[in-house]
Amino acid sequence: MGGSTIKTLSQVGITTDPDSGKLEVNADKLNAAMKTSASGIKDLLIGDGKTTGITTTIGKSTTSWLSSTGIIQAAEKMASAKR
Repeated sequence: MGGSTIKTLSQVGITTDPDSGKLEVNADKLNAAMKTSASGIKDLLIGDGKTTGITTTIGKSTTSWLSSTGIIQAAEKMASAKR
């Protein structure tokens, strides 16, 4: 995420509701952050598109989890073996 001072979603107004687990957006805080540090938000979310950024990390993890040797497949095999 380079030299950006934005390191967390909460810094730009995106938080998690503690009861439902759903994301909540504080539009005023997000709009203010977009006006003052759009590139920082881009760095946080996308990063370099290869190794950094939230969406890059999620994409890489999901691909790994869903692969034929990933944790989802392993869990399904274990569940089937216990039947």
